[in-house]
Amino acid sequence: ELTVTPQYRDRYLPLATPEPLQYHAALAARDGAVIVFGGSRGLATMSEAIDRFDPATRRFTRIGSMASGRAQHTAVALADDLALVVGGQVSLSNAGFAELVDLRTGAVEPAGWPVRPRSRHAAVALADGRVLLVGGLDSASVELWDPATRRFRLVASGMQNAREYPTATLLADGRGLIVGGDHVG
Repeated sequence: ELTVTPQYRDRYLPLATPEPLQYHAALAARDGAVIVFGGSRGLATMSEAIDRFDPATRRFTRIGSMASGRAQHTAVALADDLALVVGGQVSLSNAGFAELVDLRTGAVEPAGWPVRPRSRHAAVALADGRVLLVGGLDSASVELWDPATRRFRLVASGMQNAREYPTATLLADGRGLIVGGDHVG
């Protein structure tokens, strides 16, 4: 029998989470808190919860609710302590696919509908405030969300292959780098 104590530079600390959590999205807020959006929380339906984790108290607090439960979605930090939550599998078929969330208060408002349904995709905020969405379940498409109009539009050229779970990273020169992902077929 081998017992290994996880340590990462003495920073590992197990926390009691209020419920099991997977397929969620999470962002670091400017004040050091972590905001957790939706996901599967061990119930029969996906969660619409917006929870704030305070590292000082090591506790989760519910600060808001999205229009519908969602899982396998993305959350992208924007200016002014806002986040764009996009896509995923949703609990209600008529729920808005994109929502703006105030990371301080948990207030939610509609932010438009992507041109293509997205789940298992990647998203990244660009330097000009727009958000780039790429791939997802059976998708090679690429689209942009404009914060001024709260509208999505397809980019003329998509990726060569459909990708699920790719990563999207903003490069110093303003371009987005799309890496990896699962290509089926």
